[in-house]
Amino acid sequence: KYGQARNHEYYAQVLVAEKDTAKAIIQVAKAATLAEETNNNDRLLSALKLLSTIDGKNSAKHAQRYFVLNEDLQQKEREIQDKFARIRLETDEIIEENVSLAKDRQIFAGIAFALFIIGISVFIIINQKVHNQRLKFKQKQQESNQEIYNLLLSQQGKLEEGKKAEQKRVSEELHDGILGQLLGIRLFFSGLNERTDQEAISHRAELLEKMRDVEEEIRTISHELNEAAYEKVDNFVLSIQHLIKEVSEASHISINFDYDQKYSWNKLEGDLKINIYRILQECLQNCVKHSKCKNITVNFATTEKMLNLSVKDDGVGFDSYKGKKGIGLRNIISRTKEIKGNLDIQSSPGKGTLFQITIPVEIPIVVPKKLKSAEKAKETTI
Repeated sequence: KYGQARNHEYYAQVLVAEKDTAKAIIQVAKAATLAEETNNNDRLLSALKLLSTIDGKNSAKHAQRYFVLNEDLQQKEREIQDKFARIRLETDEIIEENVSLAKDRQIFAGIAFALFIIGISVFIIINQKVHNQRLKFKQKQQESNQEIYNLLLSQQGKLEEGKKAEQKRVSEELHDGILGQLLGIRLFFSGLNERTDQEAISHRAELLEKMRDVEEEIRTISHELNEAAYEKVDNFVLSIQHLIKEVSEASHISINFDYDQKYSWNKLEGDLKINIYRILQECLQNCVKHSKCKNITVNFATTEKMLNLSVKDDGVGFDSYKGKKGIGLRNIISRTKEIKGNLDIQSSPGKGTLFQITIPVEIPIVVPKKLKSAEKAKETTI
């Protein structure tokens, strides 16, 4: 129908050209009816305009209808244009708003990123300060431990030196006092040998023999005490022995300490001696607190470039692969790492516990003075 309206209008135009107005009016009327049925407003306007031209009787009516329809279409077109204009305006406003929001988002993102960077920087600075404070505290703690240990060694060294000085004094008293007096008595009795009776001679001989025995015994004691007085005091070993003695007396646990006497333990570095002392202290405390043991064996052995420490107890033991590590055990592990050592813990329920610490260190070999004294005494006796 939409296309038929156009055909009827074109046919009417041909009839108008042939001056057949009556038939042309009928065709145009059909075109207008079809255009109105199909809502073809442009075709309807064209048909009404043609009718107002060829239909003289109804020309005013057709013209009026044409103008009303044309005005109505123009009004609708203006409304549509206004609507599109409003849509375009609203669209522009939305676009501008989106651009503004995008800029705001960029600003917020920049502020958030800046705050994030500042936060990370503050965290790093605070963390670095805390780390530095920890290092300073650890350094001060090590210095304090070194000072305490040196004081401990100094006190024990003074005690032992006092003992040695007293032994030396007793040795000199024995040698210069008693031995001299006995020698005078022996000479005095020798002068009495002028008596010729057999009983006096026999009695003097017995006394002289006994006094020579006493003299020899006092001389031996004097040499031993004097040798002991000149021996070097090993403060580190004495500290370990003192620690073991205190723990044993406080816990009533038998503790056996054995160490290699061919090595100069006192020549170890101060930090190494402190850590060994603390490791042994923690091991003994663990044995006392948790093992319920009756006997503990402590051994300090050495190889060519290694120091081997072991602490073994006959207590209840534990499963070394399970459970959390206590503060004491963590301290032992930390101190062992600090001196670049290796810790091996062997334990099982009911079979006791063995701590083995291996430390890489070079210890100078020394000849024990006790061996020299023994050899000298042997040569003197011979």
